[in-house]
Amino acid sequence: THCIVTGDRFCYRFSKITGLFDSLKTGGKELLSAPMQFNIWRAPTDNDRNIRREWEKAGFNVAQTRVAEISAAMAGDTVTIQTQTVLAAVYRQWIVRIGAEITIDRQGGIALRLAVTKNTEMPFLPRFGLRMFLRKDMDRAQYYGFGPQESYEDKRCGARLGLYQTTAMENHEDYIKPQENGSHCRCDFVRVTDPADMGLCIQADTPFSMNLSPYTQEELTEKQHNYELTECGHTVLCIDKGQSGIGTNSCGPELPEQYRFNDTDFVFSLRIDPVI
Repeated sequence: THCIVTGDRFCYRFSKITGLFDSLKTGGKELLSAPMQFNIWRAPTDNDRNIRREWEKAGFNVAQTRVAEISAAMAGDTVTIQTQTVLAAVYRQWIVRIGAEITIDRQGGIALRLAVTKNTEMPFLPRFGLRMFLRKDMDRAQYYGFGPQESYEDKRCGARLGLYQTTAMENHEDYIKPQENGSHCRCDFVRVTDPADMGLCIQADTPFSMNLSPYTQEELTEKQHNYELTECGHTVLCIDKGQSGIGTNSCGPELPEQYRFNDTDFVFSLRIDPVI
């Protein structure tokens, strides 16, 4: 059920079931505290109150991955894993199909190229990207993007493009009604580390959105008040190719088309490097 890739200072375990890594050991320490996931869901905002019915009807909140094809090959000091993965909810149509090419070099660097096709019968996506559950103490982030407050494609005029530092808890926006929060759009890179400055650095071919939080999106979806929130025991890092805008649909019009993440065919290329 796994492919194991090892080098002088790393050992990675790749799941043939999920099509992603469930263990990243580097410098003798584990970085992940739970398996990586493909991610399309976000905790609905107040302005998502209408579209969330369509999202939930399509099963976005309960989608599961299934690897249809997988192959692995080694050439010199490089290992390449190729997969064909489907993301869908049980008893419902498929949501996205992902053709992934994942390359691991001798230093432990991971290059991912995700070619994604979205089902045109489905509503626009809340987001698309990767969710990583890091060790709890890996809660310090440095990023270059729109900050220091949260920013989205239609909500960034008050933010500035620059180099910022934050922690998982500092990055959380404490809304009375828990919901999606704390994302930073148009990032060039994010570096997440523990107190010993060990962790990982993520870059992409095009600017991406980043979120670091002590709470899962499931927790933020379920709870009705901020005082009910319980930390998940991980540092949750979301890296998004794109995320739909926030809009005004709690009392205003629907989210404009240009701020909906509704691409039907797209490529998300990113690189994950260990920080030792």
